[in-house]
Amino acid sequence: MVIAAPEVAGDGIAVNCISSGPFATEMTVPLMQDPELSRQFLSKIPLGRWRQHGDIGELALYLCSEQADFITGTDIVIDGGWTAPHSNLTRCTTFC
Repeated sequence: MVIAAPEVAGDGIAVNCISSGPFATEMTVPLMQDPELSRQFLSKIPLGRWRQHGDIGELALYLCSEQADFITGTDIVIDGGWTAPHSNLTRCTTFC
């Protein structure tokens, strides 16, 4: 993705990635249906809920819109904050 983005940017093509958090699949349904296990798992997600299918769709629609024409070469994590405590990113202190 990071390599492809600059290669095709001149052609007006944006290359981005959406990294999803946990949501209902065959693998997670048993976890979601067990109240105690679900509570334990959700306690690790700052927003405290499972990802919903619309969460990804709305972001994808935005990335395809003209309003996102300056976004390319990035990975957008949409996981309710699940990976935030483990992020290696430094906090923005210059332009934020």
